[in-house]
Amino acid sequence: MRIYVFLAAVGLGVSGGFGSARAQIMPFLGMETDGRRAGMAGSGSLLTDSPSAVFGNGAASLAGDKKLGVGLFSGPWSGGDALYGAGGFYRMGEKNALLAGFRYLPGPRIETTDGQGFPLGVVRSRDMAFDVGYGRTIGRGLALSLTARYAIEDQGFGEPLSAFACDLGAMYTRPLRREGASWAIGLRLANLSPGVQGYALPSRAVLGGALTLPFSADHTVACALDAGYGFAASGQFDAAAGVEYTFLRHGVVRGGYHLGSRSRGPGSYATLGCGLIIGPLRCDVAYRLAGEKTNPHNNTVLFSLAFLM
Repeated sequence: MRIYVFLAAVGLGVSGGFGSARAQIMPFLGMETDGRRAGMAGSGSLLTDSPSAVFGNGAASLAGDKKLGVGLFSGPWSGGDALYGAGGFYRMGEKNALLAGFRYLPGPRIETTDGQGFPLGVVRSRDMAFDVGYGRTIGRGLALSLTARYAIEDQGFGEPLSAFACDLGAMYTRPLRREGASWAIGLRLANLSPGVQGYALPSRAVLGGALTLPFSADHTVACALDAGYGFAASGQFDAAAGVEYTFLRHGVVRGGYHLGSRSRGPGSYATLGCGLIIGPLRCDVAYRLAGEKTNPHNNTVLFSLAFLM
């Protein structure tokens, strides 16, 4: 019965969220929120034990070893404004998980004047989003998730725009013969919404795959591959691949490459990242490079801090 409800929700999302070619608003909903995924060029949609799962595929929160995770993030830093936020998950037993998150993007301060050039004051745009989600394991290795989102775009003048949206996530994972090794495949439908005042949210579909291969108790390699399609505006295809190597249980290095359209998206770029794991704490940093020179997110840094137990 639950799978039929989930598929019905997908149908409603397809009819309401994959709208026609309309102008897009709230692009901050597509920005990276996790140093791990950002360091893999955004390819880690199925990374487990991530407090930022509420902003990605929420079903991945049910596939890891941790029962609780909370995290903070900030970036991309480029000398200007950055996205700030917090996220987390809590697993209730083996089959249920709750997720929550918040994002905030302050814009630059702009001096305004009247028709004669006299100052009127300072305005500043503010974008934010509130997320709550629920995930459930419904079969052997299969988990589904539903995330509700309320997003606000405030330009600092006029009436702010607000919209409700939802994400649907699915993940199937199975172990391999090697102890601790596994593979996974998943699908995420993001920002499904009828839009607001004729504008569309950045709705998209992401098909992801992941492979985890431990070489020993102290060394593990994780590989990820994601392919996505954006439905807003005229649509766009993109793909990303990344590798994460955890050594001596405490150090992490990662890298990735994103392939995309220059005219309809961020274009192509490479990323590097590193991390440190100390007990329940992990800190991750990502750096984007070799991208389009006109993209403000090129040569930027994203930082995230997580507590897992």
